[in-house]
Amino acid sequence: MHRGCTVVLVSMLVAGAVHASPDRDKQFPEKNDPKFMRGVQWNLCVAGNYLVPPYSGVEDEATRAALAKFARDKGIPVPLAVDEASFHALTRAVDSLYPQSPVSLPSAFFSADRKHLIAAGTWIGLSDLLQLNTVHISCTRAAGCQIAETSLLAKRDGTFMLGHPTVAHRPVMRWNDFEIVTVPEDTTCVRIVVRIMLATKTVTKTFLRRQASPRVDCSWWPEQRVMTLVDGLNMQVADEQKRWDDFLRTKRPECGALPRDQAQ
Repeated sequence: MHRGCTVVLVSMLVAGAVHASPDRDKQFPEKNDPKFMRGVQWNLCVAGNYLVPPYSGVEDEATRAALAKFARDKGIPVPLAVDEASFHALTRAVDSLYPQSPVSLPSAFFSADRKHLIAAGTWIGLSDLLQLNTVHISCTRAAGCQIAETSLLAKRDGTFMLGHPTVAHRPVMRWNDFEIVTVPEDTTCVRIVVRIMLATKTVTKTFLRRQASPRVDCSWWPEQRVMTLVDGLNMQVADEQKRWDDFLRTKRPECGALPRDQAQ
């Protein structure tokens, strides 16, 4: 996700005059747009306080000097003017300032008739650390439900750990006009049931504590936990935006908010 300019291109020139030539301006006309330049200048501030407000909205000497210092710090060719390659270097530097998910969580999807069901989304609710990315749920009355999942561990430091994908087949215990319920899956301490409410298009995965053997202590497991399938993409976008806002507020307060005419 690029922060700053929505349609912005900026690049690095290794040799030539200090000021961009008219030919270069023709090759990169975006630099003449004040909205574009305010986004570039804001990115320069966020990337490491190379430039501070107020943002002029024009490619002035301060902007070129800030871009040159940014390039030297990053060990890349020093640009002489704003163009495509330096913008990509700048936005990559800004994007790297906060942890991002290694995968894109799926949007919510739900389609069902009397004999078939397809649903997708992201499980939430098991704990504050674990999310299970449900790639696909496919059910038929005759064959039961196939549930493909990929675990994504969101750690407290904001980083992520991607687990192995799993595919499980669960027979259907009940399928009527109101709900689909899978046959319980029993482990030593837990009984797992997937319930699909057709009217509300709600999918839940319930973990119930059970005591399979008196020789095994299952008291550590809560009596009941419920995971709900949600729109993972919307949740991910909201989470990344929150972490980004927290970063700006705590680490770059002097930069101000993203210029209004560049906000996405």
